[in-house]
Parts: sequence; C-alpha cells; structure tokens
Amino acid sequence: MTDIGSTGYMTDGEIIAWLQEKSSDQYSNLRNCMNISNDRSDLMNRLTSLRADIDGGAAPADVLAEMQKIQTDYAGTPYAPELDQLLVPMEIKLLPGVPQDGQQKAFSDVAAGVDQATVSDGDKSKFKAQLGTAQVLTAIPLVDDVLTKNQFTAGSATYKDFSEKLQGETEQLGRVDSLALIKIQEIMSDAHQTDQLGSNILASRDQASNSIVGNIRG
Repeated sequence: MTDIGSTGYMTDGEIIAWLQEKSSDQYSNLRNCMNISNDRSDLMNRLTSLRADIDGGAAPADVLAEMQKIQTDYAGTPYAPELDQLLVPMEIKLLPGVPQDGQQKAFSDVAAGVDQATVSDGDKSKFKAQLGTAQVLTAIPLVDDVLTKNQFTAGSATYKDFSEKLQGETEQLGRVDSLALIKIQEIMSDAHQTDQLGSNILASRDQASNSIVGNIRG
C-alpha cells in the first residue's frame, strides 16, 4: 500500500487505476488539440492559396467561388464567424467583376451567404446595404468592363486590399497555432510523466513481489 498523507492510504492497484484514467484523459485532450491544430493549418493553407490566386490576378468569379467554398467547408466550426466577417465584404466587392451571364446567380449566392453568416444583426444589415450598392453599380452601362480592367487585376488596389487582409488573418492564425503547439508539448510532457509514474509503481511492485518470493524460497 502507498501512504498519500492526510487523505489516507491507497493501494498500488487504486493508484494505477487512477493513473490510467488520468493518462486516458491526457491523451484524449492531446488528440483533440492536435485535430484542432491540423484544422487550423489546413485553413491557413487555404487562405494562403486564395491569396496567391488574388496576387496572380485570378478572375473575380473564380476568387468568389473559392471564398464561398471556404465558407461552406468551415461552416459550423469555431472559425466560421471570423471567416464570415472577413470574406463576405470581399465577396460583395467582387460581384461587379463577375461576367454578366453569371451575375444573377452570384448575387443570389452571396445574398444567401449573408443570411447564413454567423455575424451580428448589425453586420448583416451592413452587408445587405453593401450588396444593394453593388447591384446599383452593375446596373450602370459598361461599369462591369471598367471594374474588371481596373479593380480585379494583379496588383490593383482592390486585390491588394484583399491580399493584405488575408495575410493578416493567416498571420493571426499562425500566432494562435504557435501557442497551441506549446500547449500540445505541455500535454505530451504531462502524459509522459504519468506513464513513467505508472511504470515506476509497477516496477516497484514487481520488485517487492520478487523479493517476497525469494524470501519464501529461502
């Protein structure tokens, strides 16, 4: 038996059972943290790839489609509110650059995205107002052609603004991930200590058993 001070005594078997439960919780927490870190890394890669497309002057319709896919893939996750806040205004700004034959569907898709966005009612109202402004712009003759040439090309002011915002978000995720990796290392260290303590207790118990058997045999 093992003396645990003022709380009384616990058998080695009870201590081992407690350590097994503690170890199980630690490894479960470790798996959860690693899964979250992997999801975060995947999102960082997606945003980095999107930024590369924008820096390369990708067509507005293609950029819009990728933004909406990212939102769909991360809907319902802890990243959804921040992504909606970041991407919805960009999507609205892209609408005048979408070819005329695809604008109606693009507007409908973005409007649906605004309704489903995990943002405050005030932000939703703001997004809807911006959407109305975009609709007015696309109704002006030749404005689509002018905007496509001047605003949605590599190095343009609009694309540069998108790129900088995506870079800022990616860097923020990177900082969070760095802190998360420190946490993962701490959990791994604690789990190793728990495993080592259990091994030591088992080794001590085996040694005591062997000693008893040796004494009996004389």
